[in-house]
Amino acid sequence: MAPQDPSLQDDLLEGFESVPGSFAPQRSESRSTMGGRDPPISYPSTPTGEVPLFHTRTNTTKSTKGKKSFPRPTGTSALNRLVIAVDYGTTFTGIAFATPTSPYANLKDIKVLGDWPAEMGDYGKIPSVISYSPSTDAGELQWGASISPNAVTMFNTKLELDVQDNKSDELDLVLAVLDGVDDLNFETVKASASDPEYTPKTPEQIVADYLAHVFEHLNHEFDHIGTRLKGQLQVDVVVSVPVGWSYRATNSTLRAIASAGLNEYSYPSLRDVIVVTEPEAAAMFTARSLKEDKNTDFLQPNDCFILCDAGGGTVDVVTYRVISLVPTLELEAVTVATSAKCGATFIDAKFKQWLSYYLGAHYLVLDPHFRRRREGRITESGDMRHIMRTFDEWKKSFSSQSDDIKFYVPEGPLWEVSIKGKLQEGELTIPRDHMMKFFNHSVNSVLALINGQRMQAEDKSYRVKSVFLVGGFGESPYLQEELTKSLNYRKIALRRPESALAWTAVVRGAVMYGIEKAHHEKLKIPWKFKSSYGIMLTEPFSFNSNIRDRRWDNVTNMAMADQQLSWLVRRGDWILPDSKSDIDTPFEEHVDKHFVWYYSGVDERKLSIPVYEYGHPDDIVPMRYGSGRHGIYRSSLQTSKPS
Repeated sequence: MAPQDPSLQDDLLEGFESVPGSFAPQRSESRSTMGGRDPPISYPSTPTGEVPLFHTRTNTTKSTKGKKSFPRPTGTSALNRLVIAVDYGTTFTGIAFATPTSPYANLKDIKVLGDWPAEMGDYGKIPSVISYSPSTDAGELQWGASISPNAVTMFNTKLELDVQDNKSDELDLVLAVLDGVDDLNFETVKASASDPEYTPKTPEQIVADYLAHVFEHLNHEFDHIGTRLKGQLQVDVVVSVPVGWSYRATNSTLRAIASAGLNEYSYPSLRDVIVVTEPEAAAMFTARSLKEDKNTDFLQPNDCFILCDAGGGTVDVVTYRVISLVPTLELEAVTVATSAKCGATFIDAKFKQWLSYYLGAHYLVLDPHFRRRREGRITESGDMRHIMRTFDEWKKSFSSQSDDIKFYVPEGPLWEVSIKGKLQEGELTIPRDHMMKFFNHSVNSVLALINGQRMQAEDKSYRVKSVFLVGGFGESPYLQEELTKSLNYRKIALRRPESALAWTAVVRGAVMYGIEKAHHEKLKIPWKFKSSYGIMLTEPFSFNSNIRDRRWDNVTNMAMADQQLSWLVRRGDWILPDSKSDIDTPFEEHVDKHFVWYYSGVDERKLSIPVYEYGHPDDIVPMRYGSGRHGIYRSSLQTSKPS
């Protein structure tokens, strides 16, 4: 491809070649900011004179020798930058920000959002929980830690973003839906009146609703800046995601964050949205923090360590090598990062299974919605939430030396239930060995992940000296004990920053990553589609089809529906490059991987694929060409014969 014009940095998918006789976009028309088509732009030519499908961003920081130069900001420009990091977690969410004055991060300049409203406390994170139940007279906010006692809450929604990426998850969802058919019962719907117990919203919409509350609190933090100055700040947003997070889950996360208010409308000078993996962010902060806390001899060039980010839902593990210590700590990943869904929430799930087994039908007293759950394992009612809060406190302090756990369930019918050795007069007893079994799967999975990383490193002739443990689950004394026993055999040290820092290591590291973005060779800056793009299909006629599109097909001997639209990309979806270099890869190379090619002659070397563009600001796209033809533009993707 020819070098790209820097003016095209914000124009992503505007390079379609018009097809004569079609509804081709008139590039001379103006577009408004809020909708319609974009202002007219110029297109760089390829050597063949064709217009490329994708515009690519040129890395203007590279010198002629291929290396980056990073001048320090001078004057007032040094103050006109804001970096915001979002760590949306399975159980807790953290927000941090900084206004850096240099391209190198100072740990003391990073502020973690706290002082949450409605007396939720001044903590570094807030529960990733929301409820659509009406609040009581106490005026609960119905999100975070401000939930009314009898509300039905949505929790663990982050895991729902990544569901159906394998057959097991898909089957779990099908079973959950089948188990929730009672929601289709008219009496059940009528009984809910105007306040349904379960929202019909998708996980992405639920996450967006929750984050909208979080970002509203964040905006209050910036009230002192003023609207004018806020509009002048160059803003970078850094989003942390688990290792191996699917495209679907990452795209949904980014869409939810933008929909919740962290976008160009709230921050007119929003420059980049950057994606970083949770362990990479945690490694940056933890290594720097421990180095400053210990001494300069703590880490040396070529030292290797494993970073284990043990969170509520996922546990991410990767091995790093220290490249340099000055002017800033530089790390290099030397293994393939690995991840598993084995965080602290899975210990909670084991406890709930245990409760259900021993209580039998009485379990419905705690969780009356258990039999008619629509979304599967994402809701919790008042009594169950009370028990889980109590269990969580015991879980956090549990160690191999702990005794049996005893606490009281909420007053009610369960106080009349007697189960020998388990429940007596409202007191629930969890035997110590049963509690250890709740931990076994998660702890063994973490040990396996770390051992796998060690073996990967040794295969490349690297010796691991330390394991850095961060994350909420990383605070568990039992996990720390088991890790220490395992690592001592190999003379590997287990290291942790202080508790408050370990819990927020990811979001602090994400801010560092954004501040020092110019130093990262594999910076992931996703781009957002401004329009929807799809193809036209002929599909079997069904009750969903429009009678105007119906025709009889003599080949298939079936009624078919012509001119049906299948949208491959929706407006607001994000492109997620694996690295900066991938942005320069021609789109045609990706298309080649997904089409079967047939050539009937020597001269037939190109295939024209009709692609339809719909740029209306509405999220609803037409599913048939006839219903949206006046807003649909036809373009073509020209591809050449694959090599």
